[in-house]
Amino acid sequence: MKNLIKFFSIIITSTLLTACLEEVAPSEESKQEPGTTKTTTTTIVTTTTITADGETVSKSEEVVSEVDDITDVDDITDEIPSFPVESITSFEVQFDQSIFIPFSAAKTTNSNSIKNIFVTPSIGDVTIYDNYIEYIPKGSLGEDTFTISITENGKTINQVFDVLVSDRAPYLVLSNPEDGLPTELVDGITIWGYNLGEKQNDTRLQLCDLSEQCTDITNINHWKNTDENLPNAIQSLATTYNIQEITFSLPETTSGEKLIRITNQYGMTTLPFTVKYETFEVSFDKTKFDVQFDKEFVIPLNITFDETHPPVIFLSDLPTLGTATLIGNNISYVPSGEFGSDTLTVYISEGDKTVEQEFELSVADRAPKLAFSDLISGPSTGLGDGKGSGVIVTVWGFKLGDSQSSSKVELCNLDNICTEAAHVYYWKNADGQLPSGPANLYESHGMQEIAFSVPQITNGEKQIRVSNNFGASTLPFTIRDGNIYHVMSTGNDDFGDGSFAKPWLTVSKGDSGSGANAGDTLYIHDIDTTATGTSSTSSYAYYINQGFSATEANQFAYVSYPNTRANLYGMVGVGMYNTTGIVTSKLSVYASNCVDETLEGCSERGTSGITPSAWGRVVGNTVTDIPGMCASGQGGAISGGVDTVEGSKIFGNHIYEYGCPNSSKLHHTTYFTIRDLKNDATLAPPDLGWNYLKDNHTKNGLHFYDENVGAGTECGQWSSDVLIHDNVIVNQGGNGISYESACGWDNDARIYNNVLVNVGLPVDIDCTFSCGSTASGIQILDGDNGGIGGDVYIYNNTIHTWDSQDQSTALQSCMVLRGSGDTAQVYINDNVCYSTLDRPFLTTFSFDSVNHDDNLHVSNNSWFTTFVNPTKAIVPNSDSTPIITDPLLILTGSQVSLAESSPLKGKSTAIIKYDIYGAVNSNTSNVGANK
Repeated sequence: MKNLIKFFSIIITSTLLTACLEEVAPSEESKQEPGTTKTTTTTIVTTTTITADGETVSKSEEVVSEVDDITDVDDITDEIPSFPVESITSFEVQFDQSIFIPFSAAKTTNSNSIKNIFVTPSIGDVTIYDNYIEYIPKGSLGEDTFTISITENGKTINQVFDVLVSDRAPYLVLSNPEDGLPTELVDGITIWGYNLGEKQNDTRLQLCDLSEQCTDITNINHWKNTDENLPNAIQSLATTYNIQEITFSLPETTSGEKLIRITNQYGMTTLPFTVKYETFEVSFDKTKFDVQFDKEFVIPLNITFDETHPPVIFLSDLPTLGTATLIGNNISYVPSGEFGSDTLTVYISEGDKTVEQEFELSVADRAPKLAFSDLISGPSTGLGDGKGSGVIVTVWGFKLGDSQSSSKVELCNLDNICTEAAHVYYWKNADGQLPSGPANLYESHGMQEIAFSVPQITNGEKQIRVSNNFGASTLPFTIRDGNIYHVMSTGNDDFGDGSFAKPWLTVSKGDSGSGANAGDTLYIHDIDTTATGTSSTSSYAYYINQGFSATEANQFAYVSYPNTRANLYGMVGVGMYNTTGIVTSKLSVYASNCVDETLEGCSERGTSGITPSAWGRVVGNTVTDIPGMCASGQGGAISGGVDTVEGSKIFGNHIYEYGCPNSSKLHHTTYFTIRDLKNDATLAPPDLGWNYLKDNHTKNGLHFYDENVGAGTECGQWSSDVLIHDNVIVNQGGNGISYESACGWDNDARIYNNVLVNVGLPVDIDCTFSCGSTASGIQILDGDNGGIGGDVYIYNNTIHTWDSQDQSTALQSCMVLRGSGDTAQVYINDNVCYSTLDRPFLTTFSFDSVNHDDNLHVSNNSWFTTFVNPTKAIVPNSDSTPIITDPLLILTGSQVSLAESSPLKGKSTAIIKYDIYGAVNSNTSNVGANK
């Protein structure tokens, strides 16, 4: 039990006897015997209370009464002393308090009175003062009496006083609980004691702090006598006293040490009580976080605490890959830009409670990265499928997620006001499986693919925006006018209007001039198209020759509708004539011209999968042979010349198993040329990116070649840099990448961020391996003295194995510079050439003994073979700073990565913003195209 602290309120009842000694004349109302007098007595009752603020408040009340004087009239003088009489001479006294009894004596100014204690009390002491008597109990309880004698002018009066000494002040003994949080006390506090009263009446219950600031407790549940369920601590007390019990709710108050106080007219009592401050509570939803390397990350601490007792918070262990700062109830972590694992520790303490928590941070690039889209413009209404609003756009990118989850795809204006997609048709890995398009770019690049309908918004320049918790990425898009049409297997060319509700049956109906036109979009549903036309169209699945000229800003598009396949079978899949600005997207093209590998029935100018369109786009398609047939002759899976290739974008196509071992050396996997005959045109070059070439027998993967034809003196010119980037080429016949010109190209070329695996395989086996330089990774041909005049930059490519069959050619190198010209400046930097064989790394060769070494600028390349004691795989002398240690490459399917301890990590002299797998390079890049 806590120490009992008692404060007492003193209640003093005093009587002032004012004797107006006068003769009272008999009256009709009051007759008395002669010789008697009436005494008028005025009693003043004074109550003194100590308030909650410690002040003394007194209240006086007069009581007037008349009594017969027992004194003979002959004895009355004007100097007779007076005393309280009758009941006012009896008092109840609290055993540990004094009582003050005032008196007065009527006397002349010259007279003196003598005051004596005639009979002394037995359990108290009496002291007489001029105007009052003080009775001081000695501590015992019981009845007491004393007599006061006052003599004045020979007259003596004795007055007897009766005193009851008792204990009626309240006493608090115990509370339950003795302390607590405010939130825990709303259900009530119970106190026990005695002399508290059976009910509250005029007793005051308060909660006070130690500076005597008190608040009345008004929310009282019960106040009663009790003898049941008493705490053990007061069981013995209950045998002596009647115990009262009070239950109440705590009033609103601050935390700290308090007193529960009860006051009645006999005194007061208190119990100590502690209102606890809210000792801090902290929770951590997670302690391991993925952090975007270029974005501030906030760790919420979720601390609750009493503001009067805040905890001490500081970071006891600082991070190494960023900076951390405490801001309010959070930790702000700002990465420095480096990738890796980081930790920090927060220390929180108050009183006897301490929490120390370590956080693990994985700093990386997790923000989405959009690479390309099929459509770059279109209307925002007119789709008609009951799901979307405007054209369905497909985007490909990295770190988009294999499902939408909490990510968003929006269309935003240039003020960054965004509207969510009208409908998302799919959001998945770009694995070539429905409902996505047929190109398996997940296998090659780790890409994801999203198809969505643009929302209904105003025309103008916009941005496609994909965002997740780590960041956002955008691609340009323009909302413009245009029509949307549909071709379905349930359609009708005679009665259909091309709407979703009344579709056409054939693509030819849609582009025949009576249907779609420049700026329109044609969605193809569940259609297998075989070249069954007549005349010039008999070899084409789609033959676009209607003469409408779309532009880059107003393109016409053939697109597979989501979750469907547009399968095209023919000697030519998609052909172009006299048209521009055509988009072909997500088509499955099967194009062959030979019955089988015997090449029976082949024509020299045989087959082509897709012909690009000037200022058009070839995006997300697949091209392969017709099952059981073979492509051979002069053409390519994707190929184009002066009338079709200008300004085209060749993005994200998957060419696989194209051609056969007997395919002609003049047939290529891709083929891009100008070959302008007489006009020597200057064209904007095509852009080749994110394509996947695998298991193709036709010669050269990505192939640029030009030569003079007829009366022309030049091939023509590209107006700007040729870009060949971010492509994956696996198991390729001929060179992986070949950039050749037998006439003047003055533009620069940039070949970067490509992965080539097992390239330089034999082509046209009847040539007995003598079909030109077909065994290299990357080949640059400077044809003659009028050859390539611009600079060629080859950087950050990875070539993993070339010429695995050891062909009989001197040009079986990772990289080859050859030809009779000596005009191109070639820069070879930060590439990886890796082999398990004894094959040359870099060969310069001229048919006319031209020294190509003086054109070479080579540095910081990784040259490595696992072959023991090689004689051919010798590090080139031209490399001023070669890397010759094992690069620790990891080949997984079609993807190449670096082991964590690779010497190529962060060692590139150039910084490529993103590697081929979409990972951002923050401060440094890796040598090669490796992740």
